[in-house]
Amino acid sequence: MLQTKLVRFLMARDEWKRFGGKDHLIVAHHPNSMLYARKKLGSAMFVLADFGRYPVEIANLGKDIIAPYKHVVRTIPIGESAQFDHRPILMHFQGAIYRKDGGAIRQELYYLLKDEKDVHFTFGTYRGNGIRKAAQGMASSKFCLNIAGDTPSSNRLFDAIASRCVPVIISDEIELPFEDVLDYSEFCVFVRASDAVRKGVFTGSSSWN
Repeated sequence: MLQTKLVRFLMARDEWKRFGGKDHLIVAHHPNSMLYARKKLGSAMFVLADFGRYPVEIANLGKDIIAPYKHVVRTIPIGESAQFDHRPILMHFQGAIYRKDGGAIRQELYYLLKDEKDVHFTFGTYRGNGIRKAAQGMASSKFCLNIAGDTPSSNRLFDAIASRCVPVIISDEIELPFEDVLDYSEFCVFVRASDAVRKGVFTGSSSWN
């Protein structure tokens, strides 16, 4: 109801009618935000987390802005951060394992990596003390997996950065914030989903040490 009222309100305004909404900016960051109104308001500029649940005619790089998620773990100051070589966990992932669409890769990687030495790959949520456990795990890890879920991105990437854990991005459709000024290849590792499940890429973990 609120979205319907918003559409009616905006479209009745002279400011909207002037350019058909093209000079309006709508912050609809969460992938489910404006779920019912987005099609009618698609001429406006959106601030989004990614394009995972948007058709290209509604949201695209030609007009829209990708903004980072807010990380939920505490940022580790430089003096408190364990050095890379002294972190006991080689690779870390904690989150929902069974996902839809592009996130099906998580399930494949779980079965591939769950028994690998020095790899922490387990189901987890942010409920209860989940945030504390995730923060401890990331802060103790050399590499943190950022795997596509129901949408291409999540706050996990920014939790990894805040934890000074090297992000390993396995999400072929991801769009990253501020890519025009940040070279993510300088502090992230990118692995295509099809390569990630190939035998030997992640198994035999000595190559990542």
